Amino acid sequence: MRTVIKSAWLRRVGPLSLAGALVLPLSVSGAEGAAPADYGKVYKANHDAMQAKFDQLEKDRRNAIAKAADGDFAQAIKELEGLLKQASRISGDFAKDKSNEIKNNIVRMKRAWSSEIMQEAQDLAAKKEYESAVVKAQQALVLTPDREYITNFITECQKYAQGKEFKKATSLQNVSPDYEKRQSQIDLDLREAKLFIRNKRYESACTRLERVLLVDPFNMEAIDMLAICYDRLFKDGIKRGVESKDIANARNVWEWTEPLSVVQVDRTTDRRGSVRQKSNTDLYNRLERIVFPSVSFNAMTLTQIISYLNEKGRANDPEKEGVAIIDNLSPSDKQRKVSFELGTVPMLDVIRYLSMASGLSYSFRGDKVIFGNVDSMSTEFFPVRGDIIAEIIDSQTSRPTSSGMKDAEGSGGDDAPADEAAPPDTGEVLEAGAETSAAADAAATRQKQDSAALKAYFSDRWVTFENGANIIYSPRGERLMVRNTAENLRRMDALLRQLDALEQPMVMVEAKLIELSDTNLNELGFEWMFSAKPGNGSGGGWSLGTVDPTRHGTGSGMFRVINNLKIFPNFGEKIFGADNNVDLSLSVNAVAQNRQAEVLASPRILSESGPKKPAMIKMTEKTYFITEWEEPDVETDGFNITLDSTDPEWDDDAYDLGVTFSVTPVVQADNYTITLNNIHPVFLNHTGDHDYIVSYEAGQYIDGAMVPVMKQTFNLRMPEIARREMTTNITLYDGETVLLGGMADNESIVRDDKWPVLGDIPLLGRLFQDQMSNVTNRTLLIFITARLINPNGMPVRSVRERGLVEFNR
Repeated sequence: MRTVIKSAWLRRVGPLSLAGALVLPLSVSGAEGAAPADYGKVYKANHDAMQAKFDQLEKDRRNAIAKAADGDFAQAIKELEGLLKQASRISGDFAKDKSNEIKNNIVRMKRAWSSEIMQEAQDLAAKKEYESAVVKAQQALVLTPDREYITNFITECQKYAQGKEFKKATSLQNVSPDYEKRQSQIDLDLREAKLFIRNKRYESACTRLERVLLVDPFNMEAIDMLAICYDRLFKDGIKRGVESKDIANARNVWEWTEPLSVVQVDRTTDRRGSVRQKSNTDLYNRLERIVFPSVSFNAMTLTQIISYLNEKGRANDPEKEGVAIIDNLSPSDKQRKVSFELGTVPMLDVIRYLSMASGLSYSFRGDKVIFGNVDSMSTEFFPVRGDIIAEIIDSQTSRPTSSGMKDAEGSGGDDAPADEAAPPDTGEVLEAGAETSAAADAAATRQKQDSAALKAYFSDRWVTFENGANIIYSPRGERLMVRNTAENLRRMDALLRQLDALEQPMVMVEAKLIELSDTNLNELGFEWMFSAKPGNGSGGGWSLGTVDPTRHGTGSGMFRVINNLKIFPNFGEKIFGADNNVDLSLSVNAVAQNRQAEVLASPRILSESGPKKPAMIKMTEKTYFITEWEEPDVETDGFNITLDSTDPEWDDDAYDLGVTFSVTPVVQADNYTITLNNIHPVFLNHTGDHDYIVSYEAGQYIDGAMVPVMKQTFNLRMPEIARREMTTNITLYDGETVLLGGMADNESIVRDDKWPVLGDIPLLGRLFQDQMSNVTNRTLLIFITARLINPNGMPVRSVRERGLVEFNR
């Protein structure tokens, strides 16, 4: 509900007082002879009656103002106008003032109502509902005709309403209904032109770009690309001309020159010249020779354009022969209108552009140009199984039986007794030739019926057979011969594939797992050892420079080119005495090692399309491994303690070490797209064993202290199994290779050891350093390839080289 705030003038309604407002005469008419006291009563009675009337008038005025404050302006104004009529019938100054006050209330109320209506009109105008806004504004103008801005508002809204209608009438949709279709075709032609330019097919690109310029002559993108095509065609033409000259020169130099023999002239031969018939080449040259200075067709029908070309072609021909253009248009095509403009252009290009603009074809016939419905059909053969064709024909018609009846009509043949064999008479022998001819006629009739049934079947599926199109099936070769337009042939091919009429091939799926490992180890270090111990071997000695054996690993000795070279053997005898052995030795570790490993697994499997169970291939070796070790048994016999060795427990299920590959291939309806579902390659191998050293110690408690009696160490070896697997679904084309996934792992270890202070000495400090770097790179890639295979084992399509590894496909 809308809330209207009361205006200030609606709230400023003060109390009404009529004190001293009535002035009565001293004598009252019709009261002659009345007592003086009666004058006071009459005056008071008249005063009270008038006061009550004005009080009621004021009350009604206030009620009307309250209704206006609630938004009911129409009822409030109606009541105030009624009060104004009542006040005008009362004489006196007070009544006159009251009438003026009511008039002011009506004027203000109308202005407030008009302002509210104008606010609604402005809201409608903001929503662009100009017609409704004008209606509201006219209502406000009736209430307040003196407001000039309302008149201006109505004028502006009417202008906007007219502009809206004009905009709608001149919109692109009304002016050019097929704009979106033409723009879509322009975008398609531009994309195709870019692809042709990228593949250096400049002539095809020019055709697409010229088609764009016929529709949009100011398309800058098409103009720029067309200039590029012309420039490259010109350069290629120059190169082609040079190559043609070189070829001609090479032929003149290297080809064998045949000797010319003497030819005797036969005098009996007619030496008169024969009339040379004009060929398509002559027509082509004449069309190139006839040049139009300018061509401008503005919404002209094809009939008018052909007449114009016939007339102007003869006028612009230097030999004044012209070219006859034959109208072979349908009634609807004759009224088709075409618009385009060209500059100086030969007649051949005019006809070509007219064909592109109208979408109709043309052909050369002798010395004439046939424009319109030209035979553009071609013949294509489709290998189709006979059972599919039989089902199609049976669904359209019933084949007649040998008795001349249809399958549904014949009955009783199985129950009839067989006739006894009788020798043929002379009449039957004479009629054998006639039967052979009748059989041939019957075969021809059946072929026509089959063709009609096939036409009816495919016509219902949007493959039309018009203007001489035909379809014939050859049962012997199981081939369907179709003569039709290129578009209908494409539809026929797609429909046959969807019907599974073409034999669905099998799928060869091959996965490639390539794992490359590259390890680079470089180390050069100098280890110094300084040791001292007593010569008699008693007491403890000391040493400086002992290297942690775990730093290089257990097999680090193989990398030592110098091992424990004593620099100054026993040089401490003179300094420390003969009883002390003091040695200084040097070991040098140097290695530059590069190890490369390559693992290649290539499972390959052949499967039908959409098998019930996934196709699987395994190249594995079953191996059992230890899963856990039992704890050793400890037996005691008095002071004797026996510790039995621990026994391993083997897994009940064997591991399939090797490659397992499963996939569910599905060939799509186009016999070109292959969907591989549930691709699951698993690569499982044993990388090595890990040794767990476990020590058991047994003893006795003597006087509360544990006294060891025996100690035994066990090597618990557990296998390490590497597992690589993935599961995914992909769709790819026949013969294509895609990368399913991969992983790159890089591990780098760098060590830099040096002696304090000594290792920082320039140049000499390198002798007190040990530096090593070990970088390992591992790369895992998984490729998959799918190919369609015929039942004879040959691929459906040959593989095109794309610069990728074909994996011996």
